[in-house]
Amino acid sequence: MYYYDPNYRQTYFYDSTSNQFYHFGPAPRQVVPPCFQTLYQMGQQLHVLSQQAAGNNQLAEAACYEQGAVGVLRGLEPPPEVKLEYLRYFAGASHSLVRRWFAVGRKNEGVKASEETIQIYQRLAPLETEFDFVIRVSSGLFSLSSHLAEQLFLTEAVKPAQVQVEILRGYVPPSDKRVEYLDKFGEALLNLAIRLNNVGRTEEAKPPARDAVQVYRVLVGGNPVHYGPLLDKAEQLAGRSWITV
Repeated sequence: MYYYDPNYRQTYFYDSTSNQFYHFGPAPRQVVPPCFQTLYQMGQQLHVLSQQAAGNNQLAEAACYEQGAVGVLRGLEPPPEVKLEYLRYFAGASHSLVRRWFAVGRKNEGVKASEETIQIYQRLAPLETEFDFVIRVSSGLFSLSSHLAEQLFLTEAVKPAQVQVEILRGYVPPSDKRVEYLDKFGEALLNLAIRLNNVGRTEEAKPPARDAVQVYRVLVGGNPVHYGPLLDKAEQLAGRSWITV
């Protein structure tokens, strides 16, 4: 893929096989170290191309472009002032790569990409302070866990669920966002209990299920139609002998 950097008036070629950049000038095909902004823009461009290819049902091409985007972004050391933006974009591209691999049947690559995606979310979470962005990280991990489970990688689906719970447990939401936070926290706890139960770790499933019971007991009064069934499910996983009124 060719990329023109207008800032330095240089044309680069990105070789996804070797993850190397070559610059065309007086000495063509000479390896050069492009600046952070050039590489970052290249990663963004590859990610956009992946989205466009997927939209046209060109699934193999979409996976190839996304693999290139993640390969570029992985090697970057962002300046402090853009680290948060970079990690948000990197997490999105890496998560997208998981879906791209599964879409073309390359499930082992999808699982490997999911492991890196979890690590990126873990790097991103401590930097997020705004409620909406914390929830976005949480939702990304929930989606990742669900997607792995849908592909029958039940053991692998546990880890993102655990990380999601850890992130939300350590977060103190604004007072006006408490109900929304509890909704997401209860969802995360119940999801973790389900994932653990699905792989036979029934005793390990009970503590998050019990925490989910406590959360849903707070929420059920405001919306019994929605939260009642969730509370019932959490109580089942927690063990009804534990439940007290």
